[in-house]
Amino acid sequence: MVERARTSGGGGWRVLVDPFPGPPSDRSLLRDEELLSDGIPTIRVGSFPSPAVSFGVSDHPSPGLLRRIGDLGLPLARRSSGGTALLHLPGDLHWSLVLPRDHPLAGHGFVRNFGPLGEGWRKFLRRQGVTASWGRALGLREEYCLLSARGEVLTGEGRVIGGASQHATSRALLHHGIVASRIDRSLLETLFGLAPADTERLTSLEELGVAPGSLDLRTLARDLGQGVGAEPPGNPHP
Repeated sequence: MVERARTSGGGGWRVLVDPFPGPPSDRSLLRDEELLSDGIPTIRVGSFPSPAVSFGVSDHPSPGLLRRIGDLGLPLARRSSGGTALLHLPGDLHWSLVLPRDHPLAGHGFVRNFGPLGEGWRKFLRRQGVTASWGRALGLREEYCLLSARGEVLTGEGRVIGGASQHATSRALLHHGIVASRIDRSLLETLFGLAPADTERLTSLEELGVAPGSLDLRTLARDLGQGVGAEPPGNPHP
């Protein structure tokens, strides 16, 4: 689904709401690279249909991690943005913003703007009865991105539910991320060598009492757009 959005300055934004479920992780990440290359202001949301593991552009996963991923038959995908490995489960939500570099949140210091760029998530989750906020990454386990020391993470009721990463060019900034719809602690511990105390710092929409399949992704796109000064069309649910 493609829609046009309005910004407070009158410029147009492209709004993309992927079918539910959306494309596999590798194709979804490739789509984000294409959007960044286009440089058109864009809001994109969707979900993953199948499990996969993705790596940041500069990440060099250990041979042990690669072996475990192969043993489990998980597809691999490479992000053009930063960060270490992420596990994507079916139904996990992905979201992307492409902003021109002259946007107030995409200029100098964009690496410190995770909160403003992700403000739409805080608003959206509040509508679901979940208290959410962006804050400093925990710095517990570098090999798993949501527990590493890089960037910021999104917490729901005090536990990590998602995160974001960035890729900037001279024309535009890609700020994209994921939010977990469900969590498989056993799989995370097997893949990344995490302890139960580590995975207890993580949570998901399902654990917070939110049914992912019931979410209105157009409303999410609207909230994300309003957070960066765009106003996507359509009337969100109150």
